[in-house]
Amino acid sequence: MDRDNRKCFKRYRLGIQEIVRVFLFALLLAGCAGKLKPDSVPGALASHYPTAEMIACGTRFVGLGICPVSQGGVFSIKVQGYYQGTIQIDSERCEIHQKVRYQNNGQVAVTIPVKTSCLIDVVVSPEYPGDPKSGLKIESLKGRLYMKVLPEGALYFSKSSKVKEGLNASFSFPSDEPVKLSFRGCGVAFDEEKEPVNGEITVMLRDILYMDMPMDCVLEGAAIGKKVTRLTWQVWTYDQDFTPLAVPVTELKNKKLTVKAEGPVSVLSLDENYVINNQTSFQFDPSKPHVLRLITVGGRLLIGEWSGAWTWKN
Repeated sequence: MDRDNRKCFKRYRLGIQEIVRVFLFALLLAGCAGKLKPDSVPGALASHYPTAEMIACGTRFVGLGICPVSQGGVFSIKVQGYYQGTIQIDSERCEIHQKVRYQNNGQVAVTIPVKTSCLIDVVVSPEYPGDPKSGLKIESLKGRLYMKVLPEGALYFSKSSKVKEGLNASFSFPSDEPVKLSFRGCGVAFDEEKEPVNGEITVMLRDILYMDMPMDCVLEGAAIGKKVTRLTWQVWTYDQDFTPLAVPVTELKNKKLTVKAEGPVSVLSLDENYVINNQTSFQFDPSKPHVLRLITVGGRLLIGEWSGAWTWKN
């Protein structure tokens, strides 16, 4: 083989080696992608942090929700599943006890005759592809929705609060007059005269509850002045060590949405499309509404709703 041919062969051999290296690296990346990853903080369920996705009264709730309804008629709640698994829906007062298997990221819906106010507890237990081989514990997602029955035309305000240990939360509602503010529930009775500030009455949770401990309960209240305003404050306190998911980095370009979430995220979903990874790209029409989900094996969930801009719920 002459010198020129030897040089050509050497360059060819180096080219083949480079292609092989690139191919092996691509295989390595493919092996790393699509795998479930451990969560880096204590699980949502163990930390007393509700995260199940529920759709009711025209709203998508993450973990906690309140729906005011009028007497009579029916009430519908849908619970979102991921990949496949089971969804359990229970309510003692509304006499619901269902445990249903779902597939294909399906929803489970129940319809309830509206007779009395009741708490509806849901538990979503997903099964992800490859999870038996991963050796990871897949945590369930728990949620609670309060169906509040009200008289027709009642003036009403409500709030659900997930509160880190310390009871540092507030509830504000509009008022143009001094009121006697009362709350009952959670083992306490609270009564206080309150003056509006800038057209609002504000009460601090620490002024109502005195025990800094994990709890989930409902405070029913009223603001009584010349008119009566009914109030509901649903409260869950969660562990100090728990951290909700951070909002991801998103980039929208040429009708393609690129999402880069933090490392512990195992599942990304846009609408009906689900990917096991913490970063990916989706086809995206910005003129239409969308739902973006980030999920960890520890049951942490962050939802973004798009309607020209992102609104984040966790």
